[in-house]
Amino acid sequence: MNWDEIYSSVKRFASRAADKINQSADIATLQVKLSMAEKKLDDAYCLLGQIAYRHFTSDSDESAKVAAAIANVDSIKQEIGALKDQIAQAKARAAEDNKEAEEESEAAAKPQSDATAEESPVAQENAVPEQLVAATEETPVAEQVSSISDAEDAVEITVEETAE
Repeated sequence: MNWDEIYSSVKRFASRAADKINQSADIATLQVKLSMAEKKLDDAYCLLGQIAYRHFTSDSDESAKVAAAIANVDSIKQEIGALKDQIAQAKARAAEDNKEAEEESEAAAKPQSDATAEESPVAQENAVPEQLVAATEETPVAEQVSSISDAEDAVEITVEETAE
């Protein structure tokens, strides 16, 4: 790996990190706005309850105020719905961007790793012949497994493998 390859991979990494930070910041900003809108909705419901209580317990007609409070609640609900949609869209864009970035990095890494493996004399020297690989796949390898326990109720188990 030469300096240009290292530099370009670090540059790609920094760019992806910056993009992810921006995406996270955008989503966090929308979520803060959503929290503020939900607080506004709670306040609007509280005000609606107070106005409705006065309307139903007093002799004065406050139906216009009740209607205005209901309209305020409805508009805040629409604002919350729009913010939830924006958050969902931002998360979907972030997921798409992350998927594209992963595909690009895999595509960029694959030719480099293939090229270095082909060019490397060490890789050619250490290459395992296909016949040896096939022979080892067919031959079972015996593994010795042992464990020592200090417990009083420990049981000793011996496993012997027989050749078939």
